[in-house]
Amino acid sequence: MVIRTNIAAWEISRILIDTGSSTDIIFTNTSDQMKLSRNQLQPFESPLIGFGGKQIQALGKISLPVLFGTQVNGRTEYITFDVVDLYYPYNAILGRGFTTKFNAALHMAYLCMKIPALHGISQSEVARKKQET
Repeated sequence: MVIRTNIAAWEISRILIDTGSSTDIIFTNTSDQMKLSRNQLQPFESPLIGFGGKQIQALGKISLPVLFGTQVNGRTEYITFDVVDLYYPYNAILGRGFTTKFNAALHMAYLCMKIPALHGISQSEVARKKQET
């Protein structure tokens, strides 16, 4: 499932929801466009495995606020992203850490994701577009 949402006050599109991924990733081209300083990165020692079966080293970790929903019925949580210097067709990957932190209920067949929010349920952009059609 590919969605868009607000990360650190930036509207970010092409975010892959990957429940098979054990980490949340943001790519350097995205972090550079967001004007995030590399000085903000925390050291990261362990390699990541899975990008084409290869092992890659993350540049570091950064914790960023992620907002789902609207100002009226939204929810913000801090997600710790691994920053990876790699070309990928997505701007970020949200894995199991994200789904656990947000208590997200996903239904891939219907391209629907629902997250508990202050005033009920907040639905993903993909889910809202599907309901409008």
